[in-house]
Amino acid sequence: MIRNVLSAIIIASTALAVPSCKQFMPGKNTDGKVKFIVGEVTLNGKKTILGDTVRFGDTIETGKDSTCEIIIADKNLMMLAPETRLLYRVTTRESNLELSRGAFGAIIRNRDATGDIIIKMPTVTASIRGTIFYIAVEGRDRTYACTCNGRMRYHPDRETLSKPAAGESEEKIVAACHHEAYYYSREKGAIKIEKAGLKYHGDEAMNKAAAAIGETIDWTKIE
Repeated sequence: MIRNVLSAIIIASTALAVPSCKQFMPGKNTDGKVKFIVGEVTLNGKKTILGDTVRFGDTIETGKDSTCEIIIADKNLMMLAPETRLLYRVTTRESNLELSRGAFGAIIRNRDATGDIIIKMPTVTASIRGTIFYIAVEGRDRTYACTCNGRMRYHPDRETLSKPAAGESEEKIVAACHHEAYYYSREKGAIKIEKAGLKYHGDEAMNKAAAAIGETIDWTKIE
C-alpha cells in the first residue's frame, strides 16, 4: 500500500512539474555582438569594447554623443542613439526589450533568432515581426515611433483600467512601406496618438545599416 501511495505522489508531482518547466522556457537565448562603437558605451555598467557579447538580461547604455550597433545572428541589427538605455532580452521564441530612455533603430531579417519582438516604452508597447523601425523616448510622457518598412502593432500604455474612449482602439496597427510615424503622448492618464513626421533617421541611414548586414530595403513595398 505504501508503495502505491508513493507511486501516486511521484506521478502527481511529475504532472505538475511539466507545465511549470514550459512556463520558464520561452525559447533559446540569442546573444548579440557589439560591432560598432563611438564614444562611451557600457554593458551592465562596465565599459564596452568591440566584439563584446550582449546576453539575455543585459543593459546596454550609450553616453552623450555616443552610439553603438549590435548585430544579432548575422541578419539583425540594432542601432543605439546617444544617451540610450536598452534592456536586452532576445530569444528564438519571443523577445522582450525595454527602452527606458533614448532611441534606437533596427532591421530585423532573421526572425528565427528573435521570434516576435515586444518593446516596452513609457507610453506605448510595440509588437513586431520582421520589419524595420525607429523609436525614441522623448520623455516620460512622450514616445516617437516610426514603422519604416513593415507591420507593427502599438498598444498604448494607459495608467487606468478604463476602456478606450469612443472611437479609440485598444491598439494601433501600422503597415507602411516608407516611414509612417506617430507620437504617443500621455495626457491625464490617457494616451493621445498624433501623426508625426520623419525624425532622427532617414532612408540614407537605414540603407547603410541594411548594407552592413548584407541586406537591401525595397521602399516601394512592405517587406
